[in-house]
Amino acid sequence: PNRNSVQLDKFPSNMIDNIIVYKTFTPELTGEFSGGLVNVTTKDFPDRFTLQVSGSAGINSQSTFNSNYLTYDGGRLDWIGLDDGTRELPGIIGQYTNETFPTPVQRDVSPEAVNEAGRSFDGNQFTPTRSAPPINHSLSFSLGDQKELFGRPLGFVLGLTYRRNFDYYDGGQVNRYEGVPSNATSIRGSIITASDDAASTEEVNAGGLLNLSYKPSDNSKISVNIMYNQASTDVARFQEGFSLRTRPDSTLLFQNRALSFTERGLANGLLKGEHNIVGLNNLKIEWQSSYTDTYLDEPDLRFLQNSIRVNGNGEQSTILPNLNRPGRYFRNMEETNWDSRLNLTLPVSIADGREAKIKFGGAYTERDRSFRERRFIYTVDFLSYTGPVDDRLADDQIGFDSEGNRLPVYIEESTQPGNNYDAQQAVYAGYLMIDAPVTEKLRVVGGARLERTDMSLEAFDGTTGELETNDILPALNFTYELVENMNLRASYGRTVARPTFREFAPLVTFAFYGDFNQIGNAELERTLIDNFDLRWEMYPNRDEYLSASAFYKRFDNPIENTINPNAGGRTPEYKTNYLLFGSLTLTPPTLALCTVSRPM
Repeated sequence: PNRNSVQLDKFPSNMIDNIIVYKTFTPELTGEFSGGLVNVTTKDFPDRFTLQVSGSAGINSQSTFNSNYLTYDGGRLDWIGLDDGTRELPGIIGQYTNETFPTPVQRDVSPEAVNEAGRSFDGNQFTPTRSAPPINHSLSFSLGDQKELFGRPLGFVLGLTYRRNFDYYDGGQVNRYEGVPSNATSIRGSIITASDDAASTEEVNAGGLLNLSYKPSDNSKISVNIMYNQASTDVARFQEGFSLRTRPDSTLLFQNRALSFTERGLANGLLKGEHNIVGLNNLKIEWQSSYTDTYLDEPDLRFLQNSIRVNGNGEQSTILPNLNRPGRYFRNMEETNWDSRLNLTLPVSIADGREAKIKFGGAYTERDRSFRERRFIYTVDFLSYTGPVDDRLADDQIGFDSEGNRLPVYIEESTQPGNNYDAQQAVYAGYLMIDAPVTEKLRVVGGARLERTDMSLEAFDGTTGELETNDILPALNFTYELVENMNLRASYGRTVARPTFREFAPLVTFAFYGDFNQIGNAELERTLIDNFDLRWEMYPNRDEYLSASAFYKRFDNPIENTINPNAGGRTPEYKTNYLLFGSLTLTPPTLALCTVSRPM
C-alpha cells in the first residue's frame, strides 16, 4: 500500500514467459518512471500440457528450533495469513465500518462501554512469550495446456502458491542521539537512549493466478488474467535499555514491547487484446483494462512500555509510566485501482526501403483509498495496580467496579480525526512517438507524453490536500551501430514521481516505542526527473553480453524525510527539496565508481 511495486514471488516461475526491465524511458511507458520499470509477462498459450507440483523446507539458524523465539497468542487462521476475528474490536466499540466511521462529535460510546469492551480484548496480552517455531516451508502448483474452442486455440495457465517463513534476531542495538557539540571528541555522551533489541517475524504468502487466452482469428488475441494474493506479517518485539539521564549503571531500566499483525489482500482482474488490421497497413491495436482491489488490515497493534527500579535492598518494582501509556491501534485501508490503456502502432515506409513505426495512444488510471484508524490508551495507577505486567494486564482491574468507581487501569479512546482520510487520484495520459532507422547504422526513437494529474485528499480533521499538474514528458533515444556486434546508445527523458497517499496524508504513525513518529504532508509536490543515459554494449557470441554505462539524474522537488524540530517526540515528516544525483557503473561485473548525493 505504500510502495509503487509488487513482489515478484507472487508469480510462479514456471508460469512466467518473460520479464522485461526498462531502464530508459520512452513515451509509450508510464511517466511515473524514476529508476526503472519491470514488466512481467505470464504464459498464455503453453506449447504442451504441463503439470508441476513442488515443495520446499528450510532452516533458519536464527529462528528454527530456537526456544527464545518471540511469539504470542494469535488466531487459528494465522498460518494462511488471515485473522479469524481474535483481534477484532469487541462489542459496541467495534461496530463502525469503513463506510460509517463517525467523527468524534458523532461518536456515542460511553467510557463505561469502552472499558467493558476493553476487558474482552485478546486477553490483554502485551508481552511476547517464547517458544520455538516450525521450519520454513513452501508449496506451489501449476497447470497449463492448450485446447480448441470453436475450432480456435484456447490456452490456460493456473498457478497456486503458499509460503510461510520465520525470522528472528536478538542482541540488536538501538540508540538515539541528540545534537553533538562541534568540539566533542565522541558521540557517546550524546546518546538519549540505548537499548538491546530482539524481534521475531512470521511471514505468510498465499495466492493464485489464472490466465485464459483465446484467438478468435489469426489476427486477434484476447486474454483474461485473474490474480489473488493473501499475505500477512506477524511481529513480536522486545527492547530493554537505559536512558541518557540514568546511564547504563543506573538502577532504572526501561522495557518496550510491541505485538502486531498486518494482513494484506490483493485481487486483480485484467482484460486485454491484440489486433492486426491488415487492410490498414498492418495497423496494430493493443488495449487493456484492469481492476484491482487491495486492502490492508492491522487489527490490535499493541504497545507497552514500563520501567523497573531496583532499591537499595535489591528488590525490583515495576512502574508503568503514563508518559508513554500502553496502547492499542486498529487500522484498516481499502483501495481500488482502475487502469486502462490503448496503444496503436502504424508501420510506415521511409527512404531506401527502411520501415519506421509511428506509435500513439492514451491511458487512464483512477485510484480511490479510504484509511481508518482507531486508538485506545490505557492509564495505569501503578501505585494501586497489583496485577501482572510482564505478560498481560489483569482484566479484573480494568474500568469500573460494581459501584462505579474507577479501577487502577482505565481505557479511553484517543482516536485522532486527522489519522482518518479519503483520497483519490486520476491520471490522464496521451502520447506520440516514432521509431525510425535514420541511416543503416543510426536508429532514433523520439516523442513526448502528456500526463494530467488530479490528486486530492480529505482528512476527518478538515485537512485537505490537492495536487493538479500538467506535465509534458519528452524522450529521445539514439542507437548507433559501431560494428556488427557493438552498439552505442544515448538517451534523454523527463519523468515524474508522484507522492504516495501515505506521504500525502497527514497521518501520524510510528513503528515502535522509542522510534520516530512519522507524518505526511498534504502540501507535497510531484518530483520532476531529468534522466540522461549513455551505454556501450557488445555481443561477442550468442549468449554473451558486455556493457559499460553511465547515467545522470537530476531531481527537482524530491520527496524526502526530514526531522521537524518543533514537533514533540521527534517527528520526521515528508518534504520536497532540490537534489542532484549522479552515478557511474560498469557491468559486468557491477562496479560503482562514483556516487554523489547532495542538497542544493
